[in-house]
Amino acid sequence: MSKNVAIDFDVVIHQYYLTPRGIMSNLKLVNCIFVCLAFFSVPAMADPKLSPDLDYPSWGQMGHDISFNSWITASCQELPVQQRTHRIACRFQQTTVLRPSSEDVSNKVTEASSIGKRLVQDAIKDPKVCQSISVEVVDTTIKDIMLELKTSCVKKDAIGASAALTRYVLEIEAKTCTINSGWEFEREFTQVDQNTWVTVNPQPYGICNSTSVITLWRKSGDSVLWNYKRIRSVPPNSIKECADIAADPVDEYSWEWAYIPRLVDCKYISF
Repeated sequence: MSKNVAIDFDVVIHQYYLTPRGIMSNLKLVNCIFVCLAFFSVPAMADPKLSPDLDYPSWGQMGHDISFNSWITASCQELPVQQRTHRIACRFQQTTVLRPSSEDVSNKVTEASSIGKRLVQDAIKDPKVCQSISVEVVDTTIKDIMLELKTSCVKKDAIGASAALTRYVLEIEAKTCTINSGWEFEREFTQVDQNTWVTVNPQPYGICNSTSVITLWRKSGDSVLWNYKRIRSVPPNSIKECADIAADPVDEYSWEWAYIPRLVDCKYISF
């Protein structure tokens, strides 16, 4: 699937023109992708040369975190028996759906007014500034806004230019969600029972010397939906900046929520 990127307001602010980089306004396709990924999280078919009775999460989503509107995916492989019996190595990646906060939107609305005035001031000095505002945009709402901005620029109408940019913030930026993939890491796990795996020998990490115990688990009788739970701890004598970890030590991504990442409020998607 090609990358679909919502148009960035910062481009308008700092360069006075838009170069469309692809708009996805139909969220049916996006929601289908999330649902389909969930059902690819299947138990691995164990290699007969390894442990024929071993069952573990091979790859796919491992539930969702409602608090952060995010989900985590994993790719796991069994380690050779001669190295580690009943051990798997997993690579994880967290993906989060980010929305602009009301404060961000408010700040951009304030900024839009001054940018509109500066745009017209620059256009008075150099009329070519207005020509650089692209109106070749597929999305009809954005196209209408950019035509309004370009017309105001040509007419040297600072109020109109500010209004167009404000409209862009409220109708486009405020309704654009960014899907951000990050936080990649690897861990080894040992099997506790048929439905549970836990990390092997967690090591202290970072200036807080925090340790994390991660559990991959599923309900008894459920062969598909694996869940992820991480419990972090810090030494009692850690520096005060580590208090946040001690206060909120649990990260959990679970199918218990019966939850799909919320995109209903997103008109545009940015990757």
